[in-house]
Amino acid sequence: GNARGDASALARASFPAQARVAKRRNVALALETAVETFGVEGLRGVNPDDVVDGNLAATATTLYHLRVHFQGPAALGDWDEVHRETESWRERRRAQISVGVFRRKFFKDTLASAAEDEDEKDEREVSASDEDAVAEAMFAEELADARLKSTVHESNDDDIE
Repeated sequence: GNARGDASALARASFPAQARVAKRRNVALALETAVETFGVEGLRGVNPDDVVDGNLAATATTLYHLRVHFQGPAALGDWDEVHRETESWRERRRAQISVGVFRRKFFKDTLASAAEDEDEKDEREVSASDEDAVAEAMFAEELADARLKSTVHESNDDDIE
């Protein structure tokens, strides 16, 4: 996007950062700026000491979240198509909920749907008549959509500045 770094954060950084204390301070400052200014929530739990010490998991997590936050939207391509696909998925999900499919099962560690057992099909038919459960599941989906929309709008606002 068009987001620029926080000049005050850069002014507070120590250069050159040869001592461990200076490195830790710079990493902590960078993490704080990423979370507070740019909303990279995935970095909130990263410990600056782990990054400075070369902890592979902490470093990989930091790089992953920065890349996804700043380069992810561009990798998705045409936003109009993304919105159409998302709305199509939401419509299919609402249709599933309305017939009683509240939880979906996935094949192993993929996003492919898993096969249903006969017991689950019988259970779904019983669940379909439970209007309260359907309403609760629909409401949960709407809340998830609202959270997603507010996140997208906030990140778009950051790009505008």
